[in-house]
Amino acid sequence: MNTLTLTGSFSIAEAHSWLALCLAEVPERCPQAETVTFNFRSTFNGGTQLQANYSKGRVSYRSDNLSTIVILRDVISRIVSMGQIKVHIACDINEESIKKCLELIWPKLEYQSRLVRQLELARGLKLCFVCLFVAL
Repeated sequence: MNTLTLTGSFSIAEAHSWLALCLAEVPERCPQAETVTFNFRSTFNGGTQLQANYSKGRVSYRSDNLSTIVILRDVISRIVSMGQIKVHIACDINEESIKKCLELIWPKLEYQSRLVRQLELARGLKLCFVCLFVAL
């Protein structure tokens, strides 16, 4: 798993708003708890996962998808810079996660490739039929 950790002088509501800006599935209102945890599973890219865990002054995001962590880091960095909030950001990258992600999305890539090939063949057949019909 790849981990993004943020620490600093921010509220749990601010931490919640950062996640809500990044993910549409997060409710706008911050849950009334000292610690909040959300778990997500992607239906698009093969089932990669993201866990968000935050409390006052500390946020931890864990994901098997490195892209997810990098996007979160970039978006949140921009937000805290604009708001001039002092936050320490640390990333722990697992090199093996890249291979694992590629293994997860490979079947979808193969499927899309087959669809493109079938579409090309169908267009070729259609063109042949049009040419044959015009020739008659």
